[in-house]
Amino acid sequence: KMLYTPANYDAQGSIIAGETVSGTVDTEGDWDGYTYRGTAGENLVIALRPVAGDIAPFAFLYGPDGLFVDISNENEITVNRLATQLPVAGEYTVVKLQNKAIIET
Repeated sequence: KMLYTPANYDAQGSIIAGETVSGTVDTEGDWDGYTYRGTAGENLVIALRPVAGDIAPFAFLYGPDGLFVDISNENEITVNRLATQLPVAGEYTVVKLQNKAIIET
């Protein structure tokens, strides 16, 4: 859960390690969120690929306390990656922004 949840936030459910999900950000400024249950010290890598030639979307990661943890690399055209070591165990929120995307953990 994020400390601040924008009005245009859409919870999309949970995602587990090794799972791939596909989704569309319907309107500009739309936030789509997925929860991920992680363990302390776990290395989490999230890859975001565009669908149908769009520019790769980006994502924010928020910790169990709702505070910002990390952001994906915004400098890539075809794949953006968010790679981080989780500081504590708990439920994290991955928020995807921009266009259509495929998210892989």
